[in-house]
Amino acid sequence: MSFWNVFKNTAYVRASWAIQDKIIDTVNDIQEAAAEQKRIDSMIENSSEIIDAVHNNPFTKERNKIK
Repeated sequence: MSFWNVFKNTAYVRASWAIQDKIIDTVNDIQEAAAEQKRIDSMIENSSEIIDAVHNNPFTKERNKIK
């Protein structure tokens, strides 16, 4: 096998590897964005329960007595 055939084959492998990495990174980014949006939607949906849990707990009640 000549040097240029090896070089060409190596270049093809490296190029396809780079393209696959870019595709995998893009898919991972999309999945992370979807998961983040799901968390945000959940927080919006449960905002009244979250606010209630933050303000109606023994620590907050005790702190408000001190003020």
